[in-house]
Amino acid sequence: MREAKKGKDIKRYLEAQNHLETVGPQEREATRDKVWMDMTEKQNQAETQRLEAELKGYKNNLIKESIRVCSSTGLGVL
Repeated sequence: MREAKKGKDIKRYLEAQNHLETVGPQEREATRDKVWMDMTEKQNQAETQRLEAELKGYKNNLIKESIRVCSSTGLGVL
């Protein structure tokens, strides 16, 4: 379980936890760590939002650059 918690993939953690719960329900790590799951989910969402905003900025800059190149080469005039 420690290995699963090193990453950010909650689904893999749950899969490993479910297997451990099946084979060793008396183990301390067989119980779900809700705090870790919630914290990791919030971090994943924040990272996703940051990356999506960054991607949107890159797309906008690419569109602007394409318009600038077309305008300067005369390709923008139909």
